[in-house]
Amino acid sequence: DSSDDVLALIREAKVPLVLLDRLDDTAAVDQVGAENRESMHRLVAELTSSGYQRFALIAGDTRVPSLRERREGFFEGVEAHGLIAPVVVDGVERREPERMEAELRAALREGACDCVIACSTPLAALALSVIRNEGLRIPDDVGFAVYDGFPYPDLFEPALTTVRQHAIDMGREAVDLLTRRIAAPDERPRTVRLRQDLEVRDSTRRRTTTA
Repeated sequence: DSSDDVLALIREAKVPLVLLDRLDDTAAVDQVGAENRESMHRLVAELTSSGYQRFALIAGDTRVPSLRERREGFFEGVEAHGLIAPVVVDGVERREPERMEAELRAALREGACDCVIACSTPLAALALSVIRNEGLRIPDDVGFAVYDGFPYPDLFEPALTTVRQHAIDMGREAVDLLTRRIAAPDERPRTVRLRQDLEVRDSTRRRTTTA
């Protein structure tokens, strides 16, 4: 694997390195990222408590470690709450947008989901476009939530439920790990994962009945 080769060369050259956001559990380097699994699990729990039962997950390119972890956390939440098998849309949004849009469109038309979760901001844009083009209203017809999300989510109508990443805190932790590595190059590598905030807004407003 080319990324493994690059990491090996960097370690051999003793260049201080910190992986940020897209972590690799097999890499012996300092890393800082999000608690992706736990955050997605909490999101599923919150949405389930609000009456949603059938989810479509816009998972994207699960070769990306952070997206893969969010997908895994989603399934842990689905299993923990005994939900029916969800619709999962995988793929690279830049290469396969038409297929991904078609899969979500089919799920919405067939009533296979009552809530859509997008695993990133670009994937949210794709999903919101499909929902709008289908003439559906959020949250009256379908709920919607996004991991990471857009700046100023309250400007959307309705305001979007978001798992909020703390980019500044990640950067601060990364700098701290880097300075520690420079001061003590032979120390054992550390991995820091930061808990994310779940910001519940009107796009997943509580349902009075479960469809």
